[in-house]
Amino acid sequence: RWNYANWGNFHSQIAPYGAELRSVFYRNHSNASSHFNSEWLTLQQILSGLYCASINEINVQMVNTSQHQFIPAESEWLSELSHDHHDWSYYYGQSPKENICTENLTPWSKLLPCRRQKGLSLLLHPSKIFDAHYQSMQVHVTPLSRAKFMQMTQVFQVVFDMNDAYGRKLKQWDIKRLFDVSSQQMPELQGCPVAHSSLVMFDIPTWIYTRVPTWNLMNDHTAAAAVAPIAPLPNVVYDAEESHGSHLWIYALHTFKRLKTIDVQWPPVLSGHQQQNYVSMDHFLHAQRYLIEHDQIRAQLVIVVTNTHQTHSIRFSYLDPLPHFLKLWFHTIVMTVDGVRVDPFQDLEFFNITFSADKSEVVRIRNE
Repeated sequence: RWNYANWGNFHSQIAPYGAELRSVFYRNHSNASSHFNSEWLTLQQILSGLYCASINEINVQMVNTSQHQFIPAESEWLSELSHDHHDWSYYYGQSPKENICTENLTPWSKLLPCRRQKGLSLLLHPSKIFDAHYQSMQVHVTPLSRAKFMQMTQVFQVVFDMNDAYGRKLKQWDIKRLFDVSSQQMPELQGCPVAHSSLVMFDIPTWIYTRVPTWNLMNDHTAAAAVAPIAPLPNVVYDAEESHGSHLWIYALHTFKRLKTIDVQWPPVLSGHQQQNYVSMDHFLHAQRYLIEHDQIRAQLVIVVTNTHQTHSIRFSYLDPLPHFLKLWFHTIVMTVDGVRVDPFQDLEFFNITFSADKSEVVRIRNE
C-alpha cells in the first residue's frame, strides 16, 4: 500500500490497496431504465479475462448519479453527458486484495504500441519491479470531449528501495542498474518507432532547488556538467512551480544517439534520516480512519481529515466505501471543524451517506 508519510501525498494516480474498478454508463433520457447492472457484469467479465485478474469478484459498492465527482479529471466529460441530456450512473467497486504478477503484466504490456520490444516498456523488468515496495498497474479509458473518440492511458507506478544490502542510502544510482536493463537493450530504449515521443522526466521538489545549488539546473545549462547531479544533462528544464510545486527535468530519448544510461547523484541533504523530514513538507492534507470498539455490539467510526497548512484552506473530497459487515447508524453522527460542531448538510459543500442492503455503505464528503 502507498506510504504517504514517507513517499509524499496520496494523489489521483496512486491506486488503493487491492483492485479498483470505476465505470460510467449512460443512455438517453428516452430510455426508462436507469440500471446498468448487466452492463457492469459484462464489463467485469471482459476485463477479468483480458488482464487475467479476479475483477469479476468485485462487488458494486457504489452507484452514484449525482454531479459531485471525486476524480477531477472525470468532472468535465460527465458534465457534458448531462448537458447532452444523457442519464448516467457512476459505478464503483473495490477488492481488498489483488497482487500484481507477470500474468497481469503480460496482457497489459501487449496493449502498448511496441509491447515490450522497444521504448520505455523495456524498463518493466519483472524481476525488478515486482521486488519493489509498491506496484500499481492502471488503465484509464476516457472520451475526448464531444468527439466520438476514446483515449486510453496506461500507468505503471513503482517505488524502489534506494538502500544497499546493508541498509545504507545509495549515494548514486542509474537507470540501467535500477531497472536491470542490459547494455544491448539501452539503444532500444530510445523510442518506439510508432510512438510520437518517448520522454523520461525527473520531478524535482522545490525545496531541493532552494537548498541544493547544484540541483538548480537551467535550460541554458549554466550549471557546469562537472558539478551537475545528473548526467547527461536534460534536454529541457520545466518550471512547474505554480501547478505542482516542482521542476521537471525532461529527456527526449530520440535526441540521444548513443544513450548508455542516466546517472543520478544524491545530494547530501537526501542521505540518511533527513530525507523523511523533507519528503512530505509540501503536502499538508492528512487523513485517518479508525474504529473504536466499546463491545461486540457498539462502536465508533472516527474519520479525521487534517489540514496542516497554517494559512491556506484546502478543498478536498473524501470517499469511503465501508465493508458489508460494518453498518452505520446515521442518527449518532457528530461532525466538527476546528473543534466546533457543524451541520454536514448545511455547512459542507456536499455530504452523503448511502445505505444499502445489498451494497456497501458509502461515506462521501466534499468541503472547502
